Amino acid sequence: MRWNPFARRPEVPAASDAYLGLRQKWIAAEWVSSDAPSERMFAVLFEMTDEAGTATVIAAEDGTASLYTSRGGGMIGIGESAPVAAAASRLADEARALAHEFPSRCHVRPAAGG
Repeated sequence: MRWNPFARRPEVPAASDAYLGLRQKWIAAEWVSSDAPSERMFAVLFEMTDEAGTATVIAAEDGTASLYTSRGGGMIGIGESAPVAAAASRLADEARALAHEFPSRCHVRPAAGG
């Protein structure tokens, strides 16, 4: 079957209030490093969507990491695991280095298949 860009995409199921609240807190946060209060900390918010809903992954320079799903599940504070914290920190560092490649900051939850 060929991909049809004009085909109707399925609607994303309604997100839980808890998911939307956690997602919005990350988007609206002002992150400051506790080691150097004059320096802003960098974090990445990455989202993937399919017909089942949206998964939001957060990774910060300090190793903070979480995964939330629009259906109400997730893992908060998974950066407590040393390998996860190291990976989150590396991802945020790489994203900071490439931030100039992403000219806009879109806070809209992606549509199904988007």
